[in-house]
Amino acid sequence: MTDFLASWWSMIRAYFTASVAILSGDFGLLALLASIGTISLSVGVVLIVRKPERRALWLLVPLALASLTSGILTLANALLGWLGAGFAMLAVALLLLLLVAWIAYDADRRPPIWLVGIFIFCFAIYAGFVGVAMALTIG
Repeated sequence: MTDFLASWWSMIRAYFTASVAILSGDFGLLALLASIGTISLSVGVVLIVRKPERRALWLLVPLALASLTSGILTLANALLGWLGAGFAMLAVALLLLLLVAWIAYDADRRPPIWLVGIFIFCFAIYAGFVGVAMALTIG
């Protein structure tokens, strides 16, 4: 359990560190992905706070799933290897996309929901890329 919490927190810390790294001129794929996610989260939360959206609370479900992505990929890597981790990444990304689409479908104002959904999707893809890269490096 301690390893899971350590990997979870280090993935979140690495994500936000990568989003700030773009200010120093690092224009790699992961830094761009993290920056797009962080900017869309900031704008989406501001829009939701400015004019509350009743369906925004439902975004906590895909947010919790996205935060567990590193643990899911670690488990998939341990059971199925790096190929299983890649398929798990695709499955989690597709599930998150469907969840956000379902939440936004019934929303009165869809742009704030989609902006926060972009952050959730970017975080899951970032965690997937890093998790598969670590799986390939370690095993």
